[in-house]
Amino acid sequence: FFGETDLYLWVIGRDGIRMTDLGPQAPILAAASRVYRALAHGADPPAADLAMLSRTLLGPASPLPAPVLRVAADGPLRYLPFELLADPARPPAPLIDRLSVVYLPSASMLSAPSAAQGTGARQPALDLAGFGDPVLRPAGVALSRTSQTSRTSPTSQTPRGFLLERFGLVQLPAAAGELAAVSRELGGRRRLWTGAAATEAAFRAAVIRGARVVHLATHTVIDERPGRGAAILLTPEGGDDGLLTPEEIARLDDRADLTVLAACRTAVNAEDAAAGGGALVSLTGAFLAAGSRGVVATLWDVDDAATAAFMAQLYDQLGRGDPPAEALRRAKLRLRADSRRNH
Repeated sequence: FFGETDLYLWVIGRDGIRMTDLGPQAPILAAASRVYRALAHGADPPAADLAMLSRTLLGPASPLPAPVLRVAADGPLRYLPFELLADPARPPAPLIDRLSVVYLPSASMLSAPSAAQGTGARQPALDLAGFGDPVLRPAGVALSRTSQTSRTSPTSQTPRGFLLERFGLVQLPAAAGELAAVSRELGGRRRLWTGAAATEAAFRAAVIRGARVVHLATHTVIDERPGRGAAILLTPEGGDDGLLTPEEIARLDDRADLTVLAACRTAVNAEDAAAGGGALVSLTGAFLAAGSRGVVATLWDVDDAATAAFMAQLYDQLGRGDPPAEALRRAKLRLRADSRRNH
């Protein structure tokens, strides 16, 4: 938790609760921001910053619980992948070699009903409900990239149009192939909605019927600038604008084991992320509030080929019966061992 000047750590374990003042927050924030900016731009994070963050954030928390470490990070630390920090029990090996790391929007999630208890448990109608490559613009309306005129296109006069123009969002034709691939890996009962069928109404209906895994292969806008927010883009239809917001998500009755936001392009830049974290938490937290037991979301842009490779590994592990957090860890370990993908 960020206080006025210092950063505070609480460690909650079976033996009780410990609190530690980690000291001035400014150097910690600066190091975390440099790590994120490097990763967001495809570079290796500074080794000195990783070492400092490992020593400062994890050292006082030792011994860490196993096999799952739950982290409720405050502010910009929500954009720090703790898996890359050195494991205090096995330095300099990163945490991911030994632990599954799960992120909580807040520590209050620890009091939520467990998956075993459930609330209103029911058999889901589908093993996979997939949505992807929604229609972004009406036929005949193209993206305008000119800055030489003050005229606005018809689409830019709406909140959805503003997002399309502001972030230069384009169609995602590879998303349909991604959905087909993850569908094959997971198996079971599945249904996919793409193009004009990928509407908010279809999404609401699918969630109400129930699905073990909900996969969204579409643009996810996470804008950490003051006064902005987050939204998932679907196809507009009827009275729906095609923007699935955290407020709309939180009102759903969602009993998915896992919601995957496989955004091929998440509209958050390194500078905004380094100073925020609220928009990311509002989106992922909305799915948890609605009842989803877990959410996978992206922290920076990755190309279509890397996304497809990652999702294939993730769903292969899910298909083997791994819990989502462990499936995610094993997928990351596989790619780290692949010289073509380890960056």
